[in-house]
Amino acid sequence: MGLICSLSNDDDTTPSVATRREYHHHGSGAGGSASTLTLSNTLLKETGIIRNLVSFTSVPQTSRLLITCTEFYMAEGVILQKLPTTCDISSSGPWTGAGDECNEFKFYFKNCRQHANSRWLEWFDTLGVKELKLPKSMTDEEMLIMFRSGRFSKLQTLNLGFCTNITDASLTKVARGCSHLQLLNLNSCSNITDVSLSKVARGCSNLQSLDLSFCHNITDASLGEVARRCSNLQSLELVNCRNITDASLSEVARGCSNLQTLELHNCRHITDASLLEVARGCSNLQTLELFNCSNITDASLSKVARGCLNLQSLNLYNCYNITDASLSEVARRCSNLQALNLTGCHNITDASVSEVARRCSNLQTLNLFGCRNITDASLLDVARGCSNLQTLNLCGCRNITDASLSEVARGCSNLQSLALCGCRNITDVCKNALRQSHPKLTFQSLFVSIG
Repeated sequence: MGLICSLSNDDDTTPSVATRREYHHHGSGAGGSASTLTLSNTLLKETGIIRNLVSFTSVPQTSRLLITCTEFYMAEGVILQKLPTTCDISSSGPWTGAGDECNEFKFYFKNCRQHANSRWLEWFDTLGVKELKLPKSMTDEEMLIMFRSGRFSKLQTLNLGFCTNITDASLTKVARGCSHLQLLNLNSCSNITDVSLSKVARGCSNLQSLDLSFCHNITDASLGEVARRCSNLQSLELVNCRNITDASLSEVARGCSNLQTLELHNCRHITDASLLEVARGCSNLQTLELFNCSNITDASLSKVARGCLNLQSLNLYNCYNITDASLSEVARRCSNLQALNLTGCHNITDASVSEVARRCSNLQTLNLFGCRNITDASLLDVARGCSNLQTLNLCGCRNITDASLSEVARGCSNLQSLALCGCRNITDVCKNALRQSHPKLTFQSLFVSIG
């Protein structure tokens, strides 16, 4: 047979008495008959023996055994290991997964790279894998090997965040083979274009979460396709997708009524027109990020307040056309609000911030960076009405004094992070008193901790 292998007594792999008797009955050595019982056909005859070998050795050791023998190597239906439900090899740190099973996935992935055409890839069962997170160094060649022949066909979550080498070739393969996909992270996959994203939309209609942040080549064409075909979409992240306009966002609003999270950082072509569609079509919206969407005005934000009553997080960073009129409407309609970012909203005054404080008692994060019109009056209302507050940014609020900040100390016992840079009327005495009353409180500057 030509089998050369060494199994030590420590591994408890000595054949049983019955097996030895059967072997001698059929004959052994060169003079044996054609039906001679050999190690290889004995192992292949009994279902599960090779799997049991793995249990007291390892996948690498068993694979070395299999490649020493033609019968083993060419045998159909040999499965060494079922890969774990969750496989995360995104970093050089510890492998995560169900115990030692993820180490077997490490071995699988290593051999995908080194032995692309080897039969041994068939010795792993990938059908049970539902979540896969791949390393930043991933290439098209590796992806095409891993996903060929229907492997990972039951995959539900694929995280390719920061896999900058991935192109349309890989994503097209995923689109054709992973129809059960529900979550797809393509953050910073800058080589992905409308070509493959359109195929994802057509092939993965169950998609619920899609991250296209920093995919600069994505345009309205493919996002519109997603909107038309992926009606179950609940989360959409479009950070720095500069080619996205009102056209495709309006389609998303009309086609994805289950949307709960919408992030539009630096989407400067977005205007009131599409946000009005969001207000009408996405009543389940809970998180709305309009970071640097400077074309948004009171007209659409007021409609969002009336149409999205479950809103919990609202980011209006640098939406400098927003005034008290629409923010007051948000306060009155969205009482479950927990996080509010008003950085750079220069037209906001005490009037609307007080309204928020009185009506949004669950508020945990409030960012008033650069809101120069804010005074002690509204901050006193925050202290009285927002006892759950944990993070407060008052940088650049030059009219704030010790009087209101002392009230914040008394009323917001859960406060953990406070930023006061540029608050020239706050004294060291007040800061020290805050440190005493809130031992876990961290004072933040613009970028780093100062206390």
